[in-house]
Amino acid sequence: MRNLNNAKNDLALTLLFPYSLVLQMFPEMDHYQFEVQPFEKLSLVQAEQYHYLQTLLSKIIAIKSAPAKAFKNLDLTIFSYQVLKILLKYFLKQRDNKGQISRNLIITGHLRHALDYIQDHYQEPITPQNIADSCHLSRQYLQRIFHQNMGTTIGKYLKNFRAQKAYQDLCHTAMTLTAIAMNNGFSGIRSLNRAMVDYYGQTSMQIRKSSSAPD
Repeated sequence: MRNLNNAKNDLALTLLFPYSLVLQMFPEMDHYQFEVQPFEKLSLVQAEQYHYLQTLLSKIIAIKSAPAKAFKNLDLTIFSYQVLKILLKYFLKQRDNKGQISRNLIITGHLRHALDYIQDHYQEPITPQNIADSCHLSRQYLQRIFHQNMGTTIGKYLKNFRAQKAYQDLCHTAMTLTAIAMNNGFSGIRSLNRAMVDYYGQTSMQIRKSSSAPD
């Protein structure tokens, strides 16, 4: 999508919604898929919601790019849920290929298992091979379907998931940086800081200081 706040630059924004969360919101999701057609083919209602989606996504980019502030994660969560609501309400298409549905359901099951495994074991020193073994799949196959369907690699997803959990610890606990790193599956403060800089643009100490500063 084009960032409405900076028309000269195109920015790529990826929002990852755990499939288990989507199923909670819409239990029939296995039988549907998201479809956003070219703008000229959208209905009037869809066109209106498409513009609203652009606004929401631009707000997410702006908040994500801004320095860490109190309630930043809450704001990101609220806008992300609004994006999901619009997609579910206005941009769903029923799957019409039974064979493809069957294959997609199998892939969905594999991905759901992989995501659940990451959520349950992210504090441990797990690898993509461990995750593949838990799904009874080859690492190469799981990595391929994960990237195709999630838009990112297993390793990057795992690192970002750990970074999100560590962020909560930095903002809401008095744990030492070493304890936070160990508590969230990082090998030490250095690897924790790399993940925080990659995901939030700040080191762990910078995040902790800014979270305790007045808004």
